[in-house]
Amino acid sequence: MKCDLQVGCADDMNVHVGNGASQAELAKYLLGEIELGTDLFHLKEKIALQYALSEEDALLAIDRVQGGIIRALTGNPENAPDRLLDPIAKFAFDAVWKTLQRKHFLSRKRIAGGKWESWYVRHRSSNSD
Repeated sequence: MKCDLQVGCADDMNVHVGNGASQAELAKYLLGEIELGTDLFHLKEKIALQYALSEEDALLAIDRVQGGIIRALTGNPENAPDRLLDPIAKFAFDAVWKTLQRKHFLSRKRIAGGKWESWYVRHRSSNSD
């Protein structure tokens, strides 16, 4: 864990992807599967094989993509994950961020909406059961 009192603490959330793929390719694939509503248990198994991941790294990759989605939905660019410490979440954040409308013309902030907000509402309600 890397800690700085002024900046805060952050774990390195890099996933070591195999089979010649990149973390960005893995994140893009996961976004597509999450958007389709693929069962997370089967998705974990699928990416573990396809990207030569341990079960722990497969779960971490899914978690980081979901984290990037949720951070983007806050509408605040300050919530963007660190590109070096959390590249999968950063890729997901950027992909979702591009789909969100600006709060107003001069604002850097965005408004949650669209397919990813719908995913979040479904995800949140299914986890509260």
